[in-house]
Amino acid sequence: MTVWAISYVVEDMGMDRTAVLNIKAVGATLTVVGIWFAARYSDKLGRRPVMLVGIAAGALAALPIMWLLQLGALWAFAIALFVANG
Repeated sequence: MTVWAISYVVEDMGMDRTAVLNIKAVGATLTVVGIWFAARYSDKLGRRPVMLVGIAAGALAALPIMWLLQLGALWAFAIALFVANG
């Protein structure tokens, strides 16, 4: 989502580069918050269950994220990025 998706939506889908990069900046901030929560749960539950949940969530979200990117809408890119970075 950091390199390929930005390139895809800007070059292939025709989205505005500045808007996409602004959304990416917000997504990076949300990633920091997500890492903080994952670290807290990892301390409580152990790293294995937290990693397994993250792996399963990533696998289940992969196809819907691709569908959102192919819509070519800025709001869809934002949702895809926030879910993927989360």
